[in-house]
Amino acid sequence: MKRSQVDLAGQPGLVEEGSLRLLVSVRSAVEAVEALEGGADIIDIKEPGEGSLGEAPAAARQAVVEAVDGQAPVSAALGELRLRGQGWQLEHQPGIALYKLGLSGLGETDWSELLDQARALVSEGSQGEADLVAVAYADWQAAGSPEPGAVLEHALDRKFPFFLVDTYDKQAGDLSTFMDWGMVAVLAERARSGGVRFVAAGKLGAAQLGVAAAAGVDVIAVRGAATTGERTARVDRRAVDELSRLIHEEFTAG
Repeated sequence: MKRSQVDLAGQPGLVEEGSLRLLVSVRSAVEAVEALEGGADIIDIKEPGEGSLGEAPAAARQAVVEAVDGQAPVSAALGELRLRGQGWQLEHQPGIALYKLGLSGLGETDWSELLDQARALVSEGSQGEADLVAVAYADWQAAGSPEPGAVLEHALDRKFPFFLVDTYDKQAGDLSTFMDWGMVAVLAERARSGGVRFVAAGKLGAAQLGVAAAAGVDVIAVRGAATTGERTARVDRRAVDELSRLIHEEFTAG
């Protein structure tokens, strides 16, 4: 199967309208190989035992980049922005094109300015190679984070390349527990109108692929559905292959 090309720098035209792409989060080089062999379109690096956007050690990120070896775009989670403190610096691994930071606990702050500052630090720390994803939590009230629509409007205004809706509390339910698919479709259409690609995550699996495609999601991000069991279990190529086949054979236009 020819690997799909996803432009993480925000250039138009490389993710066709009506397409759906699969992002698989991995914690190691071994898992990255499993995900690639299973047909993942994008490899994401995170430590699932550390929360929704748990940051993997720099050595693990480097090992994953080397294992992927340019075969797919690579993104990485950096945890929650409020925990990074003042004057933090990005320890960038060349080959990572996108970073993600959560906005939990920042809903009552000037989060938009903090997000812009973080984006500037990512650009500076990667010498312009990487950009930042605008991340919103569907369970934003429990997370104490900004409301998803507000984060999307900021992403559109600042021309972020990607907007991600995830769940903060992985024990409280999946994405649809907090946001119905009709609202997802509204947000996805709004993102599309401004040239921002929409990523959906939050304990999603094979059963949600069809409704995600119908809602206009560009990328579906998974961890638990790509493993041998729970989200902290090992990524398995057979599980990834099942998701990839569904996406590319049933839910992708053309």
